Amino acid sequence: MNNKNEDWEEFIKGVKPLNKTNKIALEKKKDYSIKSKKNIDSDKELFIQSNLSKSIKSNQLPEKNLKRKIQSGIIKIDATLDLHGKKYKESKEEVYDFIKKNFFKKKRLLLIITGKGKRLGVEDGWQGSGVLMEDLPKWLSFEKLNQNILWFEDAPFSKGGRGAKLIYLKKFKE
Repeated sequence: MNNKNEDWEEFIKGVKPLNKTNKIALEKKKDYSIKSKKNIDSDKELFIQSNLSKSIKSNQLPEKNLKRKIQSGIIKIDATLDLHGKKYKESKEEVYDFIKKNFFKKKRLLLIITGKGKRLGVEDGWQGSGVLMEDLPKWLSFEKLNQNILWFEDAPFSKGGRGAKLIYLKKFKE
């Protein structure tokens, strides 16, 4: 043990501190969560209170082969929100927070799982009629949310099909 300590002491003698000119100052990370917190809170309150009646179908893909890249796993889903078992208002708040938070974290591809809702009979093709599933596109079309979204549509069958939505966010610019 003494041998190791002696070796260490010998090693330290040869170490010289860096010159102040060679040191690199670390950049402090900017905290965007505080930036315009009042605006975000007022936008969120407006979003929750609003009764959105129309939906904008986002058809333009931001990249040529985006769907293929997602299905093959080249582009991975950055974050997922599961709304199963959530109440309507609670879900609406969570969707707003989820999109804003991930936009500021510079995440691009999100998956929101609503579920397919109550199953209909065979005459209706066994499709679900979920309130969250039907209203999520309206929520995503809300002006203050849509300004962060490039594209959204039903997820591929392997990711949830009609019971889930893929959302591709715009790039965050500082």
